[in-house]
Amino acid sequence: MEQTVTEGLSVGMLLCRLMLGTADCSAAISQTMPAAEPCVGPVPRYELVIGGPEIDEEVARMVRQRLARPDVCEVSLDIEGGELVLQIGTMDDPMVQVAPILRPGAISLHAVDWEFAPGQALPDGLVQMSRFDGSQDFVVVEEPLLGDAGIESASAEENFGEWAVSIRFDPKSAESFGDITSENLGLELAIAIDDVILAAPRINEPILGGSAMITGGFGEDEARYLATILANGPLPAGLSILSIEVAPDGNR
Repeated sequence: MEQTVTEGLSVGMLLCRLMLGTADCSAAISQTMPAAEPCVGPVPRYELVIGGPEIDEEVARMVRQRLARPDVCEVSLDIEGGELVLQIGTMDDPMVQVAPILRPGAISLHAVDWEFAPGQALPDGLVQMSRFDGSQDFVVVEEPLLGDAGIESASAEENFGEWAVSIRFDPKSAESFGDITSENLGLELAIAIDDVILAAPRINEPILGGSAMITGGFGEDEARYLATILANGPLPAGLSILSIEVAPDGNR
């Protein structure tokens, strides 16, 4: 399942492209954004109010897990009036840190269609999707072969000097994944999160047992964070940042 991707993305830029899409990311964040800095000494502290449906303790837990990175410090979360009040310390732009992780993070599998080229007018049932790094566009069948795939576990692993994300589907999705790979030998299968493609490997043999590995030039931080997104399940759709301000006890 090996794929080649552009190297050198900061974690913030990768997450923006992964969760928001290349075009939205380009509009929201400078392409020359510096790499995220780890928490060392006093850092600015911000308060963000997040609104949306279905905000409960489970949503708060998943948001906290998605922010468990060395460049985000002292995360605190409270639910007030049906909204999530988040305080973080970061040397980066808090919008860069938080906005991308509020996307659901649902994984789906789509058949790649090579009959039509990206940029062409497409018939009903086909859509164009981009790789998270912006390196390639694909025409895929809109109806997923496996939608909202259930992930039982996900982890970042280093194999022969290359970082990868290993995933295990839950029993229902594992059976479906095995059937899909058995019935589509020789074809490309696009693996997407929220309609942004992570990889589009060719199926060379049936993949049974419910395990798969996504490779493609990920750095350690990117692989670990992607694994965190997948391991903690999808967030409800519709979460958004309502306000951002310097926290009352934050450093200016």
